[in-house]
Amino acid sequence: MVVLFLLLPPAAAAPSLSAVDVQPAIPWLGTPVTLQVACADPQGVAVVFADTAGPGILLPRLNFTLLGGDYQLAIPSSYLYKTGPYQANVTCVSTQGDNASAPASWTVSVLEGQVRSIQPSPAFVGDVLTIGFFALRDGQALTQDVAFQVTLNGQPAPLLQPPPFDLLQGWLLQVTSPVQAGSYTVAVAASYAGASVMNSSALSLGKPLEFSLRSAGPSPLTAGQNLTLTLLATDRGVPILPAASQLAVSVNGQQAEILRIAPGPQVTVRPPALAPGSYPVEVTLQYGNGSYTDSRSVAYALAVSGEFLDRDGDPLGVELRFAANGTVTSLSTDSEGAYRGSVAPGRYTLTLLHDDAEITWKDVDIAEFEDPLRYLPLPDGTVPGLELAALYHMEAALDFGEVELELGYDDSRGLVESDLTVFHCKDWNAAKRACLGSWAAILPQVDIVKNQVTFTSRALGAFAVGAQKAVHVDFSLDREVYKLGDVVKVSGVVLDEANRPVDGVAVALEVTGEAIRASGVSGANGVIAFEFAPPDREGAFEVVLTPAKPPYLATGGSQGFSVIKTRGVYALVPDVVRLSPGERRAFTFSLSNTGQAPLMDVELVITGVPEGYVSINTPLISRLEPGEEQRIEVTFALPTDAPVQTYSAKFIARSGDARTEGIFALTVQEPAAPVEEKQDAPAFSLPAFSLPAFPSFSFPSLGFAVGGNEGDIALLLGVGAAAFVLALVIRRRKPVPPSAILRDLKREVRGG
Repeated sequence: MVVLFLLLPPAAAAPSLSAVDVQPAIPWLGTPVTLQVACADPQGVAVVFADTAGPGILLPRLNFTLLGGDYQLAIPSSYLYKTGPYQANVTCVSTQGDNASAPASWTVSVLEGQVRSIQPSPAFVGDVLTIGFFALRDGQALTQDVAFQVTLNGQPAPLLQPPPFDLLQGWLLQVTSPVQAGSYTVAVAASYAGASVMNSSALSLGKPLEFSLRSAGPSPLTAGQNLTLTLLATDRGVPILPAASQLAVSVNGQQAEILRIAPGPQVTVRPPALAPGSYPVEVTLQYGNGSYTDSRSVAYALAVSGEFLDRDGDPLGVELRFAANGTVTSLSTDSEGAYRGSVAPGRYTLTLLHDDAEITWKDVDIAEFEDPLRYLPLPDGTVPGLELAALYHMEAALDFGEVELELGYDDSRGLVESDLTVFHCKDWNAAKRACLGSWAAILPQVDIVKNQVTFTSRALGAFAVGAQKAVHVDFSLDREVYKLGDVVKVSGVVLDEANRPVDGVAVALEVTGEAIRASGVSGANGVIAFEFAPPDREGAFEVVLTPAKPPYLATGGSQGFSVIKTRGVYALVPDVVRLSPGERRAFTFSLSNTGQAPLMDVELVITGVPEGYVSINTPLISRLEPGEEQRIEVTFALPTDAPVQTYSAKFIARSGDARTEGIFALTVQEPAAPVEEKQDAPAFSLPAFSLPAFPSFSFPSLGFAVGGNEGDIALLLGVGAAAFVLALVIRRRKPVPPSAILRDLKREVRGG
């Protein structure tokens, strides 16, 4: 017999899995849940996961993490967003594929709280407040293990005793009320099993005895009127009707007589007589063991009166409105243009209404009101410089902050309404119907449908609505080009758009880009004139004249002019230069810059003499400053065969457009004859002598411009020769030295 043994693998064993621990024991809405389980297998654990379902939701499969020997899974609060029961099936899988499962369950709860009541109601200072509060878990009242904290307006209010639970009112929390009456927020915080909840309610806390003066009127009070006071008087909310003996009333410290006390309570008193103004009314109540006082202000009426008339004394239909604190008092003129009434002293918005005009004064302090307003439309008025559409004059003897004006205008005058402007004159003479000051422009809002302009101002006077006329200056300069140091003369006339002269126009002069300013006023026939020194440098400039006479629309004008520096040169030369043939001699000529600008590259030449007779040591001067004088050496060298004659010569200096000519005579004279020795001559006989050769000499000259008269030179030479001959024939009384003869000759040549 043969026995066969079959070897089979051992039977597989499932992993060991402990019960699932759920933390926290009471999960609250908005908190995560942690599952913890122990799982083991000899072959090893591959994975631990949980399949979870809640109230109407399925969670995705979530894997556990091995931590400290156990497997843990934190389910986020975002998955637990519903209250109610949750179940999880936790599965442990071995590496061989074997598995074991264990269930887990929990309930997500919510904690709620609600203040159901606060007693007593109404509550008063000094009361013990009982707050009924329900703490609910999933809608079920919690009756144990709940902790509380109470605050009033954020300040802790300690509980007077451990609170009991009332089935109808919830937990009864008792605290002491605040010592001040007023409105409070009562907040209760409840804590249970790691969760907290807060709920609050409003509390109005009154005084045990309420007393106040709620109103006092009428205000303003007119003469003979009684004063009615409305009181609030309660004892723990119960109205009090005091007796006259319990009340005292005073106005501005003066006792008022109590005439009647009615339910409400309303108290009628006879006030003391006081001047117009605002005064305190004080009421005192004696009640129980206490005294209670309150006060208000009451106004004594101010008489209001005045009138509005046109220029002919006829009445104007005007309405005045006094507005303050939501109350409007309206007064209108009667058939004679007068108005009368009363208002309380104080600050008002005051409005005047008449036909097409509405004028509103803001923040008017009214302490008296005896005809302080003047209002006058001037439909036939005129204003120089304006095509008028309307003209008004108004004044107010009142203190005010700002006035808003809505003024109508006449659109039948053919004006372009978009061009309308308002001009204001503070200094208006009503008798002359003229502005004694100046007109200031105001940019208004123009309503072409209502034919109305609207604007604001801080002052009154005259207001003109219209289109501006134009004014300009027609002027000229006496020259176009000026030298340094000259005077610029400006003359002109101020004209309107019809080219009619306009006087009294302020005209401002300025030179563009320069610190040259002047001002003047056009005189009769609009004439205006200025004189000023031009800029102290060369260049092209512009003079601008700007007229100004509001409300004219002014247009400025300009003219150009130039400033130059003068360029001049002056030569000083001898009148006559005398030389003998073969003689060579140097003479000094002089050259001066008589202009205002430096001369550059001054060229010097001499004309009118044969070539080679003369040479200039410095024929070119590179620079000659204004006022500078420079001496020039001129050398004359005559050949031995030079003919005896006189040449008319010119010394010419030129630099650009500056030029001068000095004219002189070059005389080639006979060689001097030797002087012979003479014996004694008979008495009264003329001495025989020969005239020694005179040395060369020169005379100062003013210089001659180009084109000078050469006949003048010939005349001078002729006079000199005649004088010389005359000296020879005069009877000799005593010897005359040559120097004297030379002096006389010079005198003759110079004309005496």
